[in-house]
Amino acid sequence: PMIDVHLRYSGSDLHGVAAKVVDMPHHYVEIHPDIRKQFWDSQHWPKHMLVRYTWEEQSEVDVTSGFYVLFGSVLEQSQVLNEKGLILAFEARTIFRVSLVHLRTSRGLLLSFGLS
Repeated sequence: PMIDVHLRYSGSDLHGVAAKVVDMPHHYVEIHPDIRKQFWDSQHWPKHMLVRYTWEEQSEVDVTSGFYVLFGSVLEQSQVLNEKGLILAFEARTIFRVSLVHLRTSRGLLLSFGLS
């Protein structure tokens, strides 16, 4: 048997440890044949155990949530800029219509220029 220890960490903090007893992989038995024999020999003490450690780094930044925030803010900014352009165009048309240029011709006719 072999003890398989799985450690989860982020930065310098250890977030969790899981350990389980598993059968020793065949290529480990080939490398360490004496450990297997000594483990099952009741006369041999102390017992030697093989321990395999695996480390899993958990990101401190949630990348998926970051992309959602980035996408949402870009979408919101483009909508604001689009509405700002529409507001400016509406404002320009309104000001132009309110302040129509009136030209009097020599015959006394009133001409108005504006956007339709």
